[in-house]
Amino acid sequence: QTSESVAREVFPLIATAILSLFLLRLYVGKPFWLAILPAACAVFFWLAYEENLHCVPYREERYRRYASDYALSIECMEMHADVVRYGQENRVEQNYGQIHEEIQRNGLAEVRIQTWCGLGKNLVILALQCYLLCHWIGLLQAHLLDGALLVYLYMLSDQLCGSLWGYAGIWARVTEAWEPIRLFLKISSATSALSEAPSAMPLAVPAKVSLEFRDVEFRYRPEEPVLNRLSLRVEAGRKVGFVGRTGCGKSTLLNLVERLYDAHAGTVFVGERDVREWPLKQLQRMCTCLSQNGGVFFSEATLLDTIRFAKPEASFAEVVRAARLACVHDEIMALQDGYQTKAGEHGKNLSGGQRQRVAIAQALLSFDHPEKKIVLLDECTSHLDAETEAMVLNNVWPLLEGRTVVIVTHRPAAIEKLVDEVVGIREGCVAWRGAAPELETAYSW
Repeated sequence: QTSESVAREVFPLIATAILSLFLLRLYVGKPFWLAILPAACAVFFWLAYEENLHCVPYREERYRRYASDYALSIECMEMHADVVRYGQENRVEQNYGQIHEEIQRNGLAEVRIQTWCGLGKNLVILALQCYLLCHWIGLLQAHLLDGALLVYLYMLSDQLCGSLWGYAGIWARVTEAWEPIRLFLKISSATSALSEAPSAMPLAVPAKVSLEFRDVEFRYRPEEPVLNRLSLRVEAGRKVGFVGRTGCGKSTLLNLVERLYDAHAGTVFVGERDVREWPLKQLQRMCTCLSQNGGVFFSEATLLDTIRFAKPEASFAEVVRAARLACVHDEIMALQDGYQTKAGEHGKNLSGGQRQRVAIAQALLSFDHPEKKIVLLDECTSHLDAETEAMVLNNVWPLLEGRTVVIVTHRPAAIEKLVDEVVGIREGCVAWRGAAPELETAYSW
């Protein structure tokens, strides 16, 4: 809209200014052309520049607060029930009010700057018109002009000054519109901190893929190490469980395999290669990772399309098979619209357990890809009761044959008969590793 407005207005303004100056050329002297008009334009546009320069910090803050306002309103709508349960409506309203007060304060600061600069620009225009009017009155007294021509010349000068205001107005609209554009360009031009070599070529994927962490260190904050020189190897095709207290680094290890992050020290190997040697797209194709809040849920997508998100060409029979394996088919069929039920934003139309099982069914369809060699399960059944969890894992496990599997859990009994080995993680290090019967040791720390 701004670009259209500029294109529609700027050329008529230029034409008006040129025509006015052309008609005025015979009735103004050299001082006007050489000094008065250049000086007036310079001061006028300098004031317009200063106005924008001083408004920028307040405008940036105002748009940041607009983003905060939007984020808070969305979060309040999503969590309104909990806000009411805890009786914190007034506090949330106060926070919302503070955001609007900051928006208002920054807006008023811009208005004050615009008012003072606008006053200065008005004085420049007034001085220019006074000069011209005095000059023409002198010509009128010398009988070189008549009254009608004086009025006409004044109208021309008013058009000339109006074109200056038009340029300033266009500049103000462009700078106002530029702020959201700048934010958009900043987001769209952002690049990942993770990079791959420009010459990276797809690598041959072995039949079975091993994982190895060698002296790995990682921290989310400089003063809080999560992994401390951790070394661990998972043989190709093995199924390993990770157990340990919350925050000990289990999920971080899975993120390093997928290369959502890079280790700060040490090396992660996937298929006997440094994980950084794999092209990112190929590495993502090799891994299936499912977390406790995993799955892709779009508000307007049906459950049918949600389950086959990873394999859009999947038939209805394949979707039903995946849902049966995830023990969610019967519950879907019990819904009024069955598989045509909308999942809702973030799967809000489903219970926590249903959402996890739909996510599992979604992941199962991705296993058909020939390069899927690694399966990372990060508490993906944490919302299920013990009986349903056992049924789901028993259904899924035969499909994982030949794949390297790492499962993170806080319920050791759920995996003791499924995994080949259990690794206990404590304070970012491998505390112990062994067979399933030793699982209870992890919870005696």
